[in-house]
Amino acid sequence: MDMNMNSDEMDEMIRKNNPFGSGDLPFDIPRSPRAYVESTAKTEKKKDDRTGDAQADRLVEFVFNDPAITLFHDELDTAYAKFATGEHREILPVDGSAFKRWLSKSYYDVHKKTLNNNVLTTALQTIAGRACFDGEAIKLHTRAAMIDGAIWYDLADKEWQTVKISADGWRVIDNPPTIFRRQQHQATQVLPATGGDIRDILRFVNITEESQQVLFLVLVVSYFIPGFPHPVAYVYGPQGSAKSTLSKLVRKLVDPSRIEVLSLPRKEEDLVQVLSHHYQLFFDNVGNMSDSVSDLLCRAVTGSGFSKRQLYTNDEDIIYSIQANIGINGINLSSSRPDLLERSMLFELRRVEKIGRRQERELLEEFELERPKILGAIFDTLTKALALKPTINAPSLPRMADFALWGCAIAEAIGYSKEVFLNAYNSNIDSQNVEVLSEHIEAELLCAFMEDRSEWIGTPSELFEHLKGDTKSGDDFPKSANALSRKLNTLKINLEEAGIKISKNKGTRRTLTIRKIPANIADTADTVQCVVVKQSGKDAKDDTDDIIGNFNF
Repeated sequence: MDMNMNSDEMDEMIRKNNPFGSGDLPFDIPRSPRAYVESTAKTEKKKDDRTGDAQADRLVEFVFNDPAITLFHDELDTAYAKFATGEHREILPVDGSAFKRWLSKSYYDVHKKTLNNNVLTTALQTIAGRACFDGEAIKLHTRAAMIDGAIWYDLADKEWQTVKISADGWRVIDNPPTIFRRQQHQATQVLPATGGDIRDILRFVNITEESQQVLFLVLVVSYFIPGFPHPVAYVYGPQGSAKSTLSKLVRKLVDPSRIEVLSLPRKEEDLVQVLSHHYQLFFDNVGNMSDSVSDLLCRAVTGSGFSKRQLYTNDEDIIYSIQANIGINGINLSSSRPDLLERSMLFELRRVEKIGRRQERELLEEFELERPKILGAIFDTLTKALALKPTINAPSLPRMADFALWGCAIAEAIGYSKEVFLNAYNSNIDSQNVEVLSEHIEAELLCAFMEDRSEWIGTPSELFEHLKGDTKSGDDFPKSANALSRKLNTLKINLEEAGIKISKNKGTRRTLTIRKIPANIADTADTVQCVVVKQSGKDAKDDTDDIIGNFNF
C-alpha cells in the first residue's frame, strides 16, 4: 500500500479488492492508509487475544479436570502439582520451568497446538491459585524425612523411588506418598544392595585413629536421620591429606549432587540460598570465615528461618526454613568462634605418605563399585539404631544432646558400646576447647596469669592492665577493659572447661573473681600456647588431582 495516496484513491483500492463482492463494505473505511493499517492490527490483536484466552481456559480445564493431577501447596505456601508421567508420579513447583515444559508438551499432545508465554503465564496464575487456596497443605522435604517413626530417603532417580527404613527393615518404594521436593543440582543415588559392611567406608578415607573412625561412622549414618541438629564435619589438615576426597565420598553417600563440593559464598543471602537447596553439603578449601557467616552457619545447624526481599518493587519476602548438615574442609580451622566449634566435630587429617599413594580417580572408581553395598549397610545400621534408640540412656549429655543420644544408638548398631562413642565424642569436644583457647590471646594470657594463682579478685580495668603488660607489639589484644570483658564473656564456657571460672561480683564496686576449678581438659596452660600452622594462601590446588593413600585397616 502506498502510504501517500489520498482518501479517494484509497476508497477505490479497497472497493476493487473487496472480498465481499460489489456494493457497500461491511465496515467503515479508514480515512487514511495509516488508520487502515492500525485498524487492521487492532482487529488481528483482538483475534489473537480471543485465541490466547481460549487456549488458557483449555489449559486450566485440562489441569483441573485430570484426576491424575493433584494440586497442593507446601508449608511455605508454594504451589505444587503432583502428576502421572509414564508409570510413576512426579512433584514439581507450579511456577518452575520443568512443570511449564511438561504442561506445554501435554497440551500439544492433545491439541497439536503450541502455547506462547502469555498463555502459559495466565493459566499458571490460575492453577497456582487453586493449589494455594483450595489444595491441601503438605510439608515437603529434601532427600530425607522422618514420618511416623520411619525414615524416608529419596533416591532422586527418574522413577521417583524412595527407600523406607524402619525398625523392621528397609525396602525400595515405588510411587511413594507426597514427601519430597527435588532440587536441580541433585544427582541420582545408587540402588542400595545387601551384604555390605559399614566399616568398608574407612578403606576410602584418610582417618586412621580408632576414636576418629568411630565418630566418622556415627556422623555419616546420623546424616540420614533428619529432624535434629548435626555437628558440622570440620575436616582440616595440610595439602595432600585427602580432605576434598573425604568430602566428596560423604556427599556421594548422603546427598549425591552434580556439585560435589562448593565454595563458601561471601554474601549471606547467597549462603542462605545454597543451604536451603542442599540436604548435606561440604564447603571446600575454606580459608578465613567472617563472624557473620559463622553465626549464620550456627543458626543453620540448629535450625532457623531466613528471609529476603522477593522484589525491590514490593514488600514481599522469600522465606527459607533451614536445618542443614554441613561440612567444611581447609588447611586450618577457618573459624575459632566458640559457638561454631561447639557445634562441630573435628577431624584432623595427616598428609598421606608417598608409599602406597593412589590417584583419586582410581579410588573413586573403586568406591563406586562398593557404594551400593555400603549404602545398604548404612540402611541396615539405621534399622538397628531405630530399634535401639528408645532404650538409650546417658547420665550426662553435651550441648548437641539429640545427636549424642542418636550417636549412642548408632554406635551400638555398628558394634561399639555407647561408652566408646561418648568417650570419643567428649575427647573431640575437649579438642574444640583447646582450639578455641589457642586461637585467642586473651585466653592464653589469662591461663598464664592464673598458672601460679588459685584465685584473683579485682576490677576489669585492673585485669586489663595485668594482661596487657604481658602482650607484645602486634598482638591482637582488646583495646579497652570493656572490650576485654566482652571477649572473656564469649570464652567463658571454654575457660571453665580449661579449669578457670570467671564470676561477676555484685555490689557498688564492679569486680571479678577468677579462680581455679577442676579442668575437663588436661595441661591447659601448655596446650593453649600450642603453635597452630597458619594458612599462607588459599588451598586452591589442594586435592584437585588428589594422590591419596591406600587406606586398608
